[in-house]
Amino acid sequence: HLDPLTVEAEDAYYAQVQKIADQLATYDLSKVSSTERTSAHIYAWHVRDTLASKEFANNGYLVSSYMDSYPTYIEWFLTNMHPLATLADAEDYVSRLSEIPVRLQEAEKRLWLSQELNAVPPRFMLRKAVDQLRLVATTEPTETSYYVVLDEAFASMAGVRKEDQDEVLEQAQDTLEIGVIAALGELRL
Repeated sequence: HLDPLTVEAEDAYYAQVQKIADQLATYDLSKVSSTERTSAHIYAWHVRDTLASKEFANNGYLVSSYMDSYPTYIEWFLTNMHPLATLADAEDYVSRLSEIPVRLQEAEKRLWLSQELNAVPPRFMLRKAVDQLRLVATTEPTETSYYVVLDEAFASMAGVRKEDQDEVLEQAQDTLEIGVIAALGELRL
């Protein structure tokens, strides 16, 4: 699954980080090597730093014209990092594609929280972001990087029946057209 972008999911994440911090505080570091002690101190610093960032969780902006923009990041992740070596991988890929519209709706809600804090990027960045989103939203599903990567991956998959390949590609095309592309077109900045 794709990680949810809701406030509730973020709260659960920070609660887990707090549990880690609490657990780290119970360790007796006098019984470990100096290398392990240094590693523990570095990790504890990272955990504390993460917890300190919670108060600024809505100061970020999930959509911009840069790599940290959620639409850009999720496209990069799925087209560059997601495994596509087997039919099961391809089916998982399409399943994750189908989650993008919900994640974009969650991102939009977070954008409004950021706006309430006046945490918005400069207008020129928003214009570029809108242009980037419109470009994808007006692209034919089979011409998106999402589809092209999946289609190309089937060429190197051994033992996948043509019927299965066609079925997954058709599901991807439908998911992109009805879900992803439509959701990108509806995202309000």
